[in-house]
Amino acid sequence: MPLKERETRELSGSVLQMSFHLETDTYLLGCTNGSIYLYNAFTNELKKLNKKCENQVQAVAFVDSQYYVFSSFGSKRPFLGNLENENVVSFNLHNGDILSFQHIAQRNLLLSRGYNGSVVIYRTDQLLRLPILCSIQAHQAEKWVLGLQEIRVNGKGFIMTAGLDYTVKLW
Repeated sequence: MPLKERETRELSGSVLQMSFHLETDTYLLGCTNGSIYLYNAFTNELKKLNKKCENQVQAVAFVDSQYYVFSSFGSKRPFLGNLENENVVSFNLHNGDILSFQHIAQRNLLLSRGYNGSVVIYRTDQLLRLPILCSIQAHQAEKWVLGLQEIRVNGKGFIMTAGLDYTVKLW
């Protein structure tokens, strides 16, 4: 149930991707029209960020309380945004669009999954460079990576991928 004491907020596009930052009680909302919003769940404040993508926001995720990453349909690259000054930088091209990001803070890693069956792993301990640690062709080239998750088995960390090619893999 929606909280009755909160006012309704309207966005300029439908929300396609969301990311929540627990320490700041804020959401990033990536929309189909290319807009990105910052919503503070504690104060009920909604702010439209200055950066607007040319196409729908395919992926958005917090990296920490100050930085976030996003990608738009057709861009084939990650962008790094700064919430304090709203500066945005883009990084090297990929061979396919990015569907989502997953940040693993305790390991300083950022994972992206793509339409082209790939998983790219970035290092976030050098955030302003966002170097690629590795790229994996996780599934068939024309098959999307539908699921991407970090899991622990007997204390060891693995990445699990699920693909449109009907396979689930542990890495």
